[in-house]
Amino acid sequence: QLLPIRGTCYVYGRLEGDIKGVPPIDLIYRQKQLKSFYLKQYLVGDGFFATGRRLSLCTSRVRPGLHKGGWCHTEFIDCDMTSMFQTFFKIKNSTGFTERKLRIRFDKSIQEEE
Repeated sequence: QLLPIRGTCYVYGRLEGDIKGVPPIDLIYRQKQLKSFYLKQYLVGDGFFATGRRLSLCTSRVRPGLHKGGWCHTEFIDCDMTSMFQTFFKIKNSTGFTERKLRIRFDKSIQEEE
């Protein structure tokens, strides 16, 4: 219902599962659309030179955000299975999960760091 009349919803990936909550009446009478976006087709769909330009453009926009303080920078907090709940609630009750991800490590490196 948030999509305006004649609006288009682009779907990328399968992380969210199946598309739900789109009444057929919206598609038929309100001319709303569902479209897919496939990154590989976008990058290589128009030939070699277009692929190079698009990769360069995408890289120049994403790379600055990966650095500390960038728009897509994420800090990973490592823990093992035995300390997962303790670490989860410590983060949840203090700073929250904005710009942080809890990463459960199953290898020995987590014990070596502590």
